[in-house]
Amino acid sequence: MKDILNDKIDFILSSIDGIAKASPKPFLLTRINAGLNSVVAETVWAQIAFFLKKPIVFGFTILLLLFINILVIKSIKNRSEIENIAKTATTQKYDFAINVSVLYDTENHEP
Repeated sequence: MKDILNDKIDFILSSIDGIAKASPKPFLLTRINAGLNSVVAETVWAQIAFFLKKPIVFGFTILLLLFINILVIKSIKNRSEIENIAKTATTQKYDFAINVSVLYDTENHEP
């Protein structure tokens, strides 16, 4: 058992015989600095899109739009009901005036 362990240790130590110091590619630091300096300022639209991409903001926005749509639909429905009531009241008022004038018509139409 000890011989197997020593063989594995010798194999591992022999694998690092050709090891050398790592050297970077030429002008690596220049490339890194150029990449850091070329950061483009984000536009307002990019910032808005980043904010709206969050799921909670997106879900809240959809719910808000649905709520506003429901309010507008109810408002239109109520407004049409009020207009119908006003038209009906106006019609009844004028109908009453016509009926009264017919009831009290004093002109004799017979020859």
